[in-house]
Amino acid sequence: MIRHKHLKIDQTKLSRAKHLVGAKTEQETVERALDMLLGEEPILKAL
Repeated sequence: MIRHKHLKIDQTKLSRAKHLVGAKTEQETVERALDMLLGEEPILKAL
């Protein structure tokens, strides 16, 4: 499900993350970052 959200995000962090993941847009950056975090779920649960 896709929902429209208004968020206050640190632009420096967003720009750094965008470059790090090689995303073309800020939307893609947030999606990739969330996917990466969710991929780490088994590790985080084990801590």
